[in-house]
Amino acid sequence: MIGINKIAIVFDTNSYRGFVSGKNTDEVINSLKDLKESERKKNIIALAAPIVALEMLSHLSDGSEGPHFKDCFNGSIAMALHTSDDNFKSDIILEPFLQLSNSFFLTRIPEKVEENQNIIGVTRDLAREPEKALRHHIEKRTFFKIKAFLDDKEKEFCDNIIRGIEGAKLDIKKGNPNITNKLLNKKLLKLFKSQDFKNFQAIAILTAVATLINSDLLNNGNEIINRALKMNKEMPFTSGFRCWLFNKIIEDNIDMNSKVSREKRWNWIWDEQIVSYISESKLSGREVIIVTGDKDITKVLHEYGYNNKVMTLEKYIAFIS
Repeated sequence: MIGINKIAIVFDTNSYRGFVSGKNTDEVINSLKDLKESERKKNIIALAAPIVALEMLSHLSDGSEGPHFKDCFNGSIAMALHTSDDNFKSDIILEPFLQLSNSFFLTRIPEKVEENQNIIGVTRDLAREPEKALRHHIEKRTFFKIKAFLDDKEKEFCDNIIRGIEGAKLDIKKGNPNITNKLLNKKLLKLFKSQDFKNFQAIAILTAVATLINSDLLNNGNEIINRALKMNKEMPFTSGFRCWLFNKIIEDNIDMNSKVSREKRWNWIWDEQIVSYISESKLSGREVIIVTGDKDITKVLHEYGYNNKVMTLEKYIAFIS
């Protein structure tokens, strides 16, 4: 953290849940006042990541008896208070898709921006009038809709990961039909760690964004490639985290359809979004720092040399105290 003067921090889901753990709602509110005062003295602002809100809100669909209900309810309130001013105007860091659309195609998508704002708006509802807002959103089935959305995205993510790895295997086997599994894995790891593969992933990502916004650049492959290469330099984790996951799956022989993967690894898609907020660029003149205890996020940031852009909740509290 030495040398960083202006900071914008993003708490992940577990950091908010850790912050509120063991506290009732009133204690959370009082603790947030102390936290924000400490941050103010160090010129730190907190940004609201839509996916963090979605993850916590989805657990409210389990009802008050759910194992994560209390911490996610209070965590949602904490996030709203932490990232907003006295008038409940939040500082939102838009989802990566919108950042890519803005940065590489100069295209703003008002309806998608509004969706991001509405997600954070649900947490603000809970912070303003906790019990009333909770009843309202239960009646509107807001939390169930969020959970269904996340479940669908996680399944889609898993399928895409499997297709990516299986596609790479088929390409290698075309030239090596009798290759052993050991040698196949060795070649896969070499491929996934290569710059060419990172560039390929970046091109695929920007092509997908261009398709969704119906960009004229879909007819200019060279320009897409140029912008993808630029993206890999400026926002290395947009494609880099996916490449890192491919490596991890092969190295650890992970079955992405196993029960353990469904419970713990399918949500790598949300880790991928959080990591994508770290880049070479500043946001409104501020360095973005991730506050997380997640081992995979921390490991990949360290491997890329971004040790100073990630810290645990405990270290962050000590830093601002």
